[in-house]
Amino acid sequence: MRRRGLLLAPAVALLALVSSAGAADQERSACQKLSAKHDLAPAKRVKLVRKKNDEGGNDLRGCVLPRGEVVKVASSSDEFTTVSSYELLQVAGHHVLVASSFSSQYGGNEDTYAVDLKRAKAYTLASSCSEGVDGFCNPDKPDATATRALLNSSGQSVAIVSRSSDLVTVEGFSARGARRVLDSGSASEIPASSLKLDGHVASWKNNGAEKSAKLPGVSTCQRLKAKHDLAPARKVKLVEQENADGGKDLVGCVLPAGQFRIIATSRPQGPSVDRYEVLQVAGHEVLLHGSSTTPYGTGESTYVYDIKRGQSYLLAQTCVDDQGAGCKARTRARRAFVNAQGQSVALLKTEGSKELAVVGFKSKGESEILDTGTAAEIPASSLSLKGHVVRWSHSGSPRQATLSG
Repeated sequence: MRRRGLLLAPAVALLALVSSAGAADQERSACQKLSAKHDLAPAKRVKLVRKKNDEGGNDLRGCVLPRGEVVKVASSSDEFTTVSSYELLQVAGHHVLVASSFSSQYGGNEDTYAVDLKRAKAYTLASSCSEGVDGFCNPDKPDATATRALLNSSGQSVAIVSRSSDLVTVEGFSARGARRVLDSGSASEIPASSLKLDGHVASWKNNGAEKSAKLPGVSTCQRLKAKHDLAPARKVKLVEQENADGGKDLVGCVLPAGQFRIIATSRPQGPSVDRYEVLQVAGHEVLLHGSSTTPYGTGESTYVYDIKRGQSYLLAQTCVDDQGAGCKARTRARRAFVNAQGQSVALLKTEGSKELAVVGFKSKGESEILDTGTAAEIPASSLSLKGHVVRWSHSGSPRQATLSG
C-alpha cells in the first residue's frame, strides 16, 4: 500500500464554476469567485476558506488575489474505514502551517507541513507513520513528530521535533524547506512551550538557558528559475539564460545551497564567436562540446564539468592559431559518455593517426587507454557506458572495461 501524501491539487478542478450572465463576472478569476464569508487569512490579498466536500468532511482551500491559483491545502473525510483530519496551526501572509492525519485499516500517518499559496508548493516539517499491515510505511524514512511549530510571513518555520525517543531537536526551515538543526536535548531540557519566533529569529530554552538562531534563508541556487531544467536529477539545476552578448550562458548549481556557476557561454557574433552543446547530464556532471573562433585562431574541445565542485577536465581538444597548430595533441571525440560519478569514456581520434583510441577517464581527469584500432575495427556506435562499465566492439568482438577513481 502507498502512504497518503500531502494534498496540493488545484481546487479549480474541484470547484464548479458559477455561471454568470454578465461579462464582468466571467472575467473574474477563480480566486476572486472563491467565497470568503469566513476567511481564515488575516492578509487582505489572501483567501483561505473551508468548503464541504463529498467525503463527509471539508477542504481547506486558499489563493492569493487577484488571480492566484486556488489550492487545496488540506482535507478531512470520514468514509467508513478511512478517516482523515487536519488542524490549521497558523496563517502568516500567504503561508499556511497545517497538521494532518490519515488512518485506515492498512495504517496511518501524521504530517506537519507548510504551504505557500502563491507558489502552490509545500514542504514537510515532520512526518510519522504507523502500520496496520506490513509494507504500508517506508522503512527508510524515520518517524518524526512536531511537538510545536511556528511560521513567519516569509515562509520560514521552526519546530521542536521528536523522533520516537526522549531526544528532541530544534529545527529551522527555509521558505523552500531546507532544514537546519539548531539545537538538541531531552524533552525536559527543551520544553515545547519555550519555542518562539520573532521575524526571522527563533528562540527557545535549553536546560533553562535562553537560546536563539536565525532561520535559514533561500539560497541563490533555490532562487534560480528552472522552468526548462536540463538536469534530470531533482537536486541539480541546469538552465540557459540570455546574456548581454546576444547569446546564452549555461548556469547551474546543486540544491539546496550549492554555488551558482557559469558552466559555458555562447556568443553568436563579434570578434569572438563561441558556441557550446550539452551532450549529456548525469547527476551534477555535464558533458559538453565547445568551440571558439577569434581573429587569432580557432579551437574546440569536449570536456566534463562538475557543477558541485566547479571543476572540469578535457577529453579532447584541438586548436589552431595564426602560426599553425596551437595544441600539443590535437584530438577529437567521435563519441563520449559520462556517469554520475564524473567518470567518462571517449572514442578519440588524434590528428595524423589512422587509429582511434577508447580512453577511460577518472573523475578528476586522469586517463587510461582501454583499446586502439581503426574506425572500421571500432565503430563509434558500439561505444556505451552504463554505471562504471564501458562496452564497445573490436572487429565484431564485444569488449568491456570498468572505470574507477
